[in-house]
Amino acid sequence: MPVRKQVGPPRMPLPLTAMQATYVHARVVRGLAPTQAAEAAGYSSAKVNAWQLEHNPTIHAAIRFETIRIIENNANVALRCLASVMEDTDAPASARVSAAKTWLQASNLLDRRGGRSRTRARISRS
Repeated sequence: MPVRKQVGPPRMPLPLTAMQATYVHARVVRGLAPTQAAEAAGYSSAKVNAWQLEHNPTIHAAIRFETIRIIENNANVALRCLASVMEDTDAPASARVSAAKTWLQASNLLDRRGGRSRTRARISRS
């Protein structure tokens, strides 16, 4: 039977222990390296436990879930910042153009090289 890829937003992984949750928080929110995160979570043998945690599918799922949750929560802030730069007539033209390109790329209307995105081209032909 083929392996199915997950479609849509990630599902909350299985419940974590308090130490595992602290480890995930340290990795995602605080940006700590695996061994440092294991120490922050209170694991006695941090290096060994960090290796085990990094190879645990539940921990991987929790890290992915938390990372996406943080990105989604901060996306509006980033877009507001780009909008304010684009609309700021006192900002240098290069900054305004750069903000506009980034906005269009985030909207999937422009590819990374500055051309029309394939998704946008397909939508306009429909």
